Amino acid sequence: MNGADPPPPGFAPPDVVLRLEKVGLATWPALEIARFDGWDLRAAAGVTKRSNSVSPLAASTVPLEVKIAHCENWYRERRLPPCFRLTGHSTPDLEPALAARGYVQEAPVTVMVRPVTPADVPSPVRVDDLPGDEWFARLVERRFDPGTPGAVVREMLERRTAPTVFASIPEGDDIVAMGIGALHDGHVAIYAMHTVPDRRRRGLGRLVLDGLMGWGGGAGATTAFLQVHTASTAAHAMYEDAGFTAAYRYWYRTGR
Repeated sequence: MNGADPPPPGFAPPDVVLRLEKVGLATWPALEIARFDGWDLRAAAGVTKRSNSVSPLAASTVPLEVKIAHCENWYRERRLPPCFRLTGHSTPDLEPALAARGYVQEAPVTVMVRPVTPADVPSPVRVDDLPGDEWFARLVERRFDPGTPGAVVREMLERRTAPTVFASIPEGDDIVAMGIGALHDGHVAIYAMHTVPDRRRRGLGRLVLDGLMGWGGGAGATTAFLQVHTASTAAHAMYEDAGFTAAYRYWYRTGR
């Protein structure tokens, strides 16, 4: 993937991609959300691109250049770079319009899904409704860039509206594997999966994954949803082994 060429189009049809995009937005919070002509503008002090980008969920009725300029102004008022999250089914003219304005394309993410059914949470996985201080500290330390303000991450999680649980595998005074599960529209969305490096290749991540899927199935979900960087071959292998298949890809275009 080079230059202004987009990644391959979504594998799933547009209605499925739109539904999954809405699952992703509903289960990963932002601090501020605005809507303009069918597009969602989200901001959270720069913490994660998912929470600080435009999701163009509908075709434009406002002229495209006017709409892009509106989004740019909205982000610059918040001292954030304008950023657009795109799929293979986004407005066809949007990608070349952003490329012409100097927006940089970033590596794609693959959305993966699989069916789920109710199941017991396997030992030694813990699934809690609220994250303890230790769990939260490990999340910020391990899953976010250095210097990420923990207070912003905590506020994002506290503002969640989707039913959410926080999974962990404790070992002594530490947490050696962790993840988040959130429910929306018949899906359990799985985020923030992490196993400490010296405990990898022991099946701990799979135990956390199975625990979150079992919890989601018991809470009414029929489909598990997760996102993985397309270039992460190890993560892809783990999720494919767990029965996940690729539904589509999304990527970002970020301006100055």
